[in-house]
Parts: sequence; structure tokens; C-alpha cells
Amino acid sequence: MRRLIAICLCVLPLSVAAQKPKPTDVQLQIQRTSTASAIVDWSITNNTKFAMYVYDFFLLGPAPWNDQEGDVSILGTAPMRQEKGCPPNRVVPVLLLALPPGRTIRGDFVDDRMNLDPKAKVAMRIAIFNDPYKVVEDAKRFLSSHCEHSPYDAIVLDGTIVQSNIVQLSAEPKPGAPVSTPRGEIPEASSHAEKPKLH
Repeated sequence: MRRLIAICLCVLPLSVAAQKPKPTDVQLQIQRTSTASAIVDWSITNNTKFAMYVYDFFLLGPAPWNDQEGDVSILGTAPMRQEKGCPPNRVVPVLLLALPPGRTIRGDFVDDRMNLDPKAKVAMRIAIFNDPYKVVEDAKRFLSSHCEHSPYDAIVLDGTIVQSNIVQLSAEPKPGAPVSTPRGEIPEASSHAEKPKLH
């Protein structure tokens, strides 16, 4: 269930930029998927009368901030906390997807590095914004902060973290799913990954 969309910073009506959006401004839902390569299908709906912006570089996976909360595996497409650090030579840009009022985007999350039990419980985490310019400016500023900030700190500082519902994966392994997957460095988004589609 791959869906296509262009990534751009569209000029849409902005809400009050001085305030962060509320977690309830969007609805993030995940469900089991019938796609062999995907972990879950997801949808994000803008519940407001203003444009919202979603950090979308890792929405289709893999994600660098996967986490574990009790018995729930979190698909972490956005960081939860600020961390000092010297940025690497190559930094993933802060790409934002414009989500118009009342609209929904859909896609599926793929991460073949994760070795999840077929009966695992899974949730997803995203970051949303109502001012697309400030987070980009802060990320550039943090890039030159002499290791006081990671550029990703701008996502935590300016965005609001939204977590989805929890689903239990299928009791049976998906056809073609690997028995085991390698664990290693923080993954990068696949260069060939398509983007979700507005509905």
C-alpha cells in the first residue's frame, strides 16, 4: 500500500505560530497490514482549521528513534528528547509534509531491520508543527551550535509529539518475512521510498 506524494514546504494558512500544536490537533491511527514488507499501515488526519506540518522523512521507515515502552514497540519517526551532540558530516534534513485542514494522509511503515515477534504490540510516534519555518531555521542554527545541540533538537523544541493507538501484529508471520534481521547503526530512509498520498 505504497502511496505517492511530493514533499515540499507549501504556503498554507498558518495557525498561531507562537504556540505548539496540541496532540489532539491530528489523529494518528495504525492498523495491521496485509502488505508482506510492511509492519503497519498508518493514517494521519488534520482535525484543525489550519494547516499542520508533519516531520515526514522517516514516515515510511526505517526510523532511527525506535523505542520500547513496556511490552509495546514504538516506531519512532521523531525524537522524544533533546540530546547534545556533534552532527555527522551528513545530516538528514528537516523535511515537512503540509497537511491541509480536514485532510488525511495514508501510508505504510517498513523496517526490515526490526525483528518483531508476530504477536508483538506496536505503536507509532510522529512530530507535528504549525510553523514550518521556525523548525527549519532552528535546525540550521543548531547545526552550528558547537555540539551544544543536535539539529534534531529543533524537532523536539518546536514540535509536538503524537503517539498512535496500539495494535497487535498478526499471530502468523507475514509471507516472505525474514526470520531474523541484522541490527546495526541508525538507519537512513530508503532513497527509493515513495511518499504517502493526500486524500
